[in-house]
Amino acid sequence: MAELRGNNVIYAPSSLRLPQKLSPHKSTPLWQDSRFHDLVRTDLESMERTIDLDLEEGVARVLLVQSVMGHAQNGHGEFGKAGYVYPDATIPDIIAGAGMDIQRIKAARQQLVDDVYEWVDKALEGSATRLVLRGKPLLGVKFLRHHGIDPEYVLKGMVLAGYMDNFNARMDTIDHFKTTIKGDPLIIGGGETYLVDMNALVTAGLNIPFLEQQRHDEESIQYLRDLGVIVQKSGRGIEPAYIRRKIGPGTSDDLAFIMVGKLYGQQDLELGISAMLGAFVVDAIDTYDKCVSFPVQNGLDERLAEYIQLAWKEEHDQPLVSQEEIRTIIYYSAKSNNPRVSASSSHRRFVQFGGDEQYKPALEAHVYFVMGREPDPFHIGFEGTPSQVFYPRAQKRADHMLLQKAA
Repeated sequence: MAELRGNNVIYAPSSLRLPQKLSPHKSTPLWQDSRFHDLVRTDLESMERTIDLDLEEGVARVLLVQSVMGHAQNGHGEFGKAGYVYPDATIPDIIAGAGMDIQRIKAARQQLVDDVYEWVDKALEGSATRLVLRGKPLLGVKFLRHHGIDPEYVLKGMVLAGYMDNFNARMDTIDHFKTTIKGDPLIIGGGETYLVDMNALVTAGLNIPFLEQQRHDEESIQYLRDLGVIVQKSGRGIEPAYIRRKIGPGTSDDLAFIMVGKLYGQQDLELGISAMLGAFVVDAIDTYDKCVSFPVQNGLDERLAEYIQLAWKEEHDQPLVSQEEIRTIIYYSAKSNNPRVSASSSHRRFVQFGGDEQYKPALEAHVYFVMGREPDPFHIGFEGTPSQVFYPRAQKRADHMLLQKAA
């Protein structure tokens, strides 16, 4: 850990804030650490064996390396069982540790993103009727194959998801609403994706947790640029990294998808579901673009949202989605709003089957909820929030949103 103060780097113990029972293992570079490699393989094999994902063949492993990274960084899964945590582990470290080719996996993830971009062009031309490209569902998500969609509203959802994590959009939301539904100060944390030279990061005595967990103001960002940690172009040893700009709870992706569905579903349920699925697709880009062949600052999800807005404006003289719509979705999906919600599923959990009688992915359960059906009980997100608790809270937020819209 370290703190930036002016032009000085103040060092703190690297084990700061790590669970006491876990041992940060840093004496050997990860590419030489046989224990790390063994844990990566064991953890990946465990998930492949025990987790049922609604994905086409070959996509699961490309996604799961990111889940293994989360386990390594936080001491979960097989890493926790062994009592080890690797806070500096990156997705390329995991890929190498699993014995896979880093560039091939990056290319596979890049292709998933590129397919979405290609589909967007078809949607803008009016030739897309399903979330399918060349006979395969986008992102390899089988569930998407079966839905007829309205392409305009899919694009709306894509734009909303692309801006949902945008730091400036979140700060604009705070400035506009100022308080929660109950009148408490509205607090939303956030950050931005930068291109980071991983070698320069290590040379500076810094690490990934420092970037992700500590608040970085403009002075800190500039200092990281001066150190050569933040760079402008992708290249060898350059990886996208999240850098926190403001401390505080973020937004819930589960809530965001539901609010998008409810917002547009009042006009027509198919439009709401279309927008909801579009939001899901672009949110998935925010997962995959953390390890791709051609990363960009602010992420490929945000770049796609900007592309859609500009293309739509050129054709129709106004952006597809208004600032008011963006603020509305951020506001009603903010974890700190009321009723309080902590659950936020990762892309993996959205496509993971769960429940008993209605064995379906979380995304499909959320679609059922927006359609007015009651999903079979299951647990949502890493926190494991019971759906019986989550959905009534989501409905209260949606009711307030629609009342305000009608006022």
